[in-house]
This record gives sequence, structure tokens and C-alpha cells, in this order.
Amino acid sequence: MTDRTLTRRSFLTQTLALGALGALGACAGGKGSAPSATKSSTGGRGGTTAKTQGLLKAAGEGPGGGQLYVSHQRRVVFDEAWGTARGGNKYTPATLVPWASAVKPTTCVLVLQLLERGRLALDDRVAQHIKGFEVAGKQDVTIRHCLTHTAHLGGYGGPSGLGSFDETVGRIVAAPRGMRGQAPPLGEQARYNPAGIWILAEVVRRIDGRRPFDQLVRQDVYEPCGMVDSWNGIPADRLAAYGDRVVLTGSPEEAAKPQPAGGGLGPIHDLGRFYEMLLNGGEIDGRRLLKPETVAEMTRVQAKSGLPWGFGVMINEPSRFGSTPPAGGERATGPLGMNFGGLASKRAFGHSGATGSFAFADPEHGLSYAAIGRIPATEAVYADLGLA
Repeated sequence: MTDRTLTRRSFLTQTLALGALGALGACAGGKGSAPSATKSSTGGRGGTTAKTQGLLKAAGEGPGGGQLYVSHQRRVVFDEAWGTARGGNKYTPATLVPWASAVKPTTCVLVLQLLERGRLALDDRVAQHIKGFEVAGKQDVTIRHCLTHTAHLGGYGGPSGLGSFDETVGRIVAAPRGMRGQAPPLGEQARYNPAGIWILAEVVRRIDGRRPFDQLVRQDVYEPCGMVDSWNGIPADRLAAYGDRVVLTGSPEEAAKPQPAGGGLGPIHDLGRFYEMLLNGGEIDGRRLLKPETVAEMTRVQAKSGLPWGFGVMINEPSRFGSTPPAGGERATGPLGMNFGGLASKRAFGHSGATGSFAFADPEHGLSYAAIGRIPATEAVYADLGLA
């Protein structure tokens, strides 16, 4: 099938072949409802986690702090924290940390839920849902382009000095297509285009017609996943109630603003649960967020050229990473800080954030990995689990 022929009616039927591969669910462990990952008392096949524990010990002796969460075949192997945040508060596994751009896949799940319900199609033009979007050469931009970072939208300068949700969307809607003076053809040369994620969030908000974005993502993604301490735009009273459990990179006022392309806040183990849900074909603890065939489409390379984007997640295809040099000692580091390492399978998928967050799932090994703190632990984790 081509990238431009998937419609509401054909989506489910044409993706059954991919869903039938079954690896997304099977590699995460068997049939039926997926329970939460349970705590494991041992590490890999040899019963040790020595390599990763060594990295955690070294990280704890350095400045700053962070968190690491790993589950393998539905068993929690690591749920650890180290160091101190600004102000002297110690990190614990329950500390709420800023995910930054690692939140983007959660926004994209909202879009895919509407796709399954027949409320939109991948090849819908954005202008069908946002009146006025068609100006300045954007009339042919589709939902698919935004999901795959091939819309090449302008008008977004990053989270610094961000206005309200409506103001940010308004700037993107009014801006001509193109980033830094370049506007590749639609659907080609996939790069990194956060403005497209903002537009997807606005489409979701308009189709829903009742709830603001922060409520949509919490009620339709975070809470069904059991991510009870996760927020994208946290109310002031809830922030105050968490007290010393929260690490912020900005002011409380900024934390209260929903940012669909970079505003997630929660313990890193909550982000790990999100990837456990995707590993099990869209279900966790008996609650289904997506159908297996939808997850299969989300997590395969959709972009024809450029970076290997699926629908809101990057796939671990180093041949598409370009010339980004390795960092942090890992043998294969992707762009945008996506440190899959040299041992993850080519079907691994995930997203990183500017705060040092990175989360991914590896369907071939039933592995969910989430970390913040720039700890280069992926290869150590694979070695400790006997996956090297």
C-alpha cells in the first residue's frame, strides 16, 4: 500500500497484515490482557545486573541526578533514582521530572484513537479541521504529514517564552510552510517538526469539542495507562500538593501550560508504562488504548526519506540517522539524543527530550526502557538481561 491511500475505511483492513505479525504483543508476553510489569528479583539470564548497577553507582557519585526504569517481558528490572535536584531534594523513583519532547508520542496516540473511531483520516487535510490553516501554502498539509514530521511547518520557535495554547497554535496557523528558510516537498525528507505535533493537538481538541488538551491527554492516555502522576499542564494546586516530589526546569506558571510537543511531567516509570502498553499491542491492565494493527502502523517507518519516523516515534534504523556522531559511549546513537545503543533491534522505537529524557520499546525483546539524566545505560541493560 502507498503512504497516500490509507483512508478511514481502508486503515483497519490494510493494516491487518502488519498486525498479524503479532510480534508487538507476543514479544511482550503471550495472549490476553496485559498486566502491569511486576518487580523482578534478578537481572538477566545470569541473575545479575552488575553492569547497569555500576553505571548507576557512578552516576550517583556525580553532579545532578536522574531516574532509570526498565521492564523485560512484563517484569520490572530497574526502577531506580540517584542524585539530587536543584535545591537539594533527592531524586526518588516517584519524583516527577520534565520529559520535554519525549511526550510527543502520547499526543500522537490521541490522534490514532480518533482514527480508529472514524473521526478523522490520515489523509485528511488539516484545513478540514482548522479553518484558516490553508493560508501561506499549507492547503495540502495532511494529518499524515504532521505525524511523520514531513509537513515542514513554521511558526514555532520552541518552548522558551511560550504563550498560551491558542497563541501558539495561532502563530503556526498563520505562518508559511518552511523551517529555517527551507520547505521540502510535503511527505519527503522527514526532519524534526514540533509545530506539526501542536497542530495535531489542536485537531484533536476541535474534534473532541469539550475538553482542553491537558484534560484530553490525561483522561484518554495517562489515566488508562496507569500513569497516575503524569501531567501535560499541571494545575497549581496539584503541583503544590506534590511538594518536593517535583523537579521543574521553569516556573510553576510554565508548568501549568499544556505543551503537546514538550510539556510532559511525571516519574520516568510512568513513561515506561506507556511503552509497555505499546509493546502489548495497545493494551495494559485490561484497558485498551489502541488496536494492535494501529500500534503496528505507528511503530514502523512511515517517512519515505529523511529520518526514520513512524507516527510520532522514531524507529531504530541507523542507516537513516545521517551523520550524527555517537555520544555517551554508546556504539549507535540516533539523532535528537535517541540513544538506542548498538544492541537494540531495528524494530525498537521511541523518543527523546531536551531534559535528557529518553524512552523506547524493543518489540523483539519485550523491553521497555525509560531514563532521564543522560545515563548511557542501554547497552549495559541489554548485556545484563542476556540480550547482547
